Amino acid sequence: MNLDGSWNAKRKVVGFGAVIRGNDGVFVAAHCGSFEHVFSPLQLEAMAVQAGLLWAVDRGFSFLLVETDSLHILEALMDSCLNLSIIEQIVEDCKELLATITEATISHTCSQVNVDAHRLNKNGLALGHCSEWLDSPPSIIIDLLVEESHSSL
Repeated sequence: MNLDGSWNAKRKVVGFGAVIRGNDGVFVAAHCGSFEHVFSPLQLEAMAVQAGLLWAVDRGFSFLLVETDSLHILEALMDSCLNLSIIEQIVEDCKELLATITEATISHTCSQVNVDAHRLNKNGLALGHCSEWLDSPPSIIIDLLVEESHSSL
């Protein structure tokens, strides 16, 4: 599952996007949406991960490789100590969500690889509500998925 978030600092709104692919790289599901009252880029990244994990758990995904382009969030999630930063509760919630997944691994990915989740988070920011796609990808990322499939051949 690739996760990403974007922030409109003026409006204090976050858009988030999540894309899940199977082991073969084929699209499985996607989700995007937005949150209000967000006050920092660090908070936005943590909330994007939290939203993606909550969605994946709610949908019953039990084997996940979670990829984020935020090293700060990755490091906070990998730290076994209590997180005492301004995003403490969000990070602790994410750790609890990860613990409910049968097999979950979280890793860092570069922004250039996370383009489909990035495009979805922009969509979530613009729409102002949550959207979900199962089995069939949204039209806004089809070109990216096709491009990825051609480059992996």
